[in-house]
This record gives sequence, C-alpha cells and structure tokens, in this order.
Amino acid sequence: MVITAIVSLLIILAGASLLVYGRVQRGESVFDGVSAAGVNLGGKSKADAVALLSERFDEFSTTEIAFNVGDTSFTATPAELGATFNAQATADNAYDFGRRQSLWQESRNWLDSIVGGHEVAPVVQLDKETFAQLMDGRARSAAIPPRQAAFVQNNDGSVSIDPGASGVAVNVEETYRRVVDRLVTMSDRPVSIATTEIPQSVESAQLKAALTEAQTLRWSAADA
Repeated sequence: MVITAIVSLLIILAGASLLVYGRVQRGESVFDGVSAAGVNLGGKSKADAVALLSERFDEFSTTEIAFNVGDTSFTATPAELGATFNAQATADNAYDFGRRQSLWQESRNWLDSIVGGHEVAPVVQLDKETFAQLMDGRARSAAIPPRQAAFVQNNDGSVSIDPGASGVAVNVEETYRRVVDRLVTMSDRPVSIATTEIPQSVESAQLKAALTEAQTLRWSAADA
C-alpha cells in the first residue's frame, strides 16, 4: 500500500512538473531542445527566434554551392538561385511545436525534444523561373545535341557507317528538386546536375539495310 501510494504520488508530481513546464515555464517561448537551421531556439521568444533565424538565413543565402556534371561546373548562392527563406514562418513553426496536440501527446514531445532535440525545417521557397534562367545560362555547356548516324566514305572508296551518339539535356526539374533538398537542410554540399538522354533520330541500324542494299547493287553492276 505504501509503495503504491508513493508511486502514485511520483506519477502525479511528474505530471504536474510537465504541466508547469509546458504551460507556465515555456508559456511564451520555444520549448527546450527545439532548433531550426542548426540554430538552438529553446527558451527563445518568437521575436528572438526570428532575429536569430534571419541572421542565419542571411549568412547561408550568400554561401556558394557547387554544381557539376561531366566537364561543366560552376557555383551559385541560394540568393542567385532564387531562394527566399521565411524567418517568421520558421520561428512560428518552432514555437508551435509542443502546442498543437493533446496534453498527453505534447508532454511526450516535450520529453523527446529535451532528451534528443527536435529540428524544425526552414520555410523556404525556390523561384522556378529564376532557377531555370540561371541553369540555362550556366549549365548550357552540359547540353550536347545528338550526333546522327551517317554514311562515311573511307580513303579506299568504301562506305561505312558512323554510328553517331545520343545527346544530353539538362534535367532542370530534377536538379531543382536536388537543390530544394539542400536548402531545407541548409547544406552546401555539391549538387550533381541531373541530365537526360536525347535519342538519335537516325541510328546506325536504320542505315545498315540501306548500306547492304547499296553494296549488293554495286556488286551486281560490277558482275554485269
């Protein structure tokens, strides 16, 4: 009986402590362990969180990110790519953590953030038009038109087939997705420019039949 009463009392005290922590101690500030863009926002008011995030976003917006594919490489900053970070919205999300669900669920969230931390993703928009224009200007050399298969006359007068090669186009949409992944994690890791293959409109297989026919006619004429 005594042990049961003690355990019950401890549970009540723990619940009361969490309630005080959640509703009183952190009533107007971000919960402990919550961070965004690598910035610890625990215990900060919304205004302080906005100021800290604005500084972090301004710094990252001028960070060079490397792009590469094949022999093409260049660097661009998030600002040049068309990225806009929203410090207010990010701070709001950080503040809202631990305040959206039931007291039971949120108390578990509070404990988890205190013990292991909770990272809030930055709110960022990447303007597609600005991004596409930059890629068109700086990644243009990565685009290679297809080289069509063609007949080639050799030095001995014989005819052979140059098989040509497929072309390469920059996949702006996939590269855009890769850049967004970097932005939401505030990462300056290099981005591999995505490409797609451009098929040939004339392939060597299409010319082989014509070459065989031409050679047959030539031999027939010679025999005659």
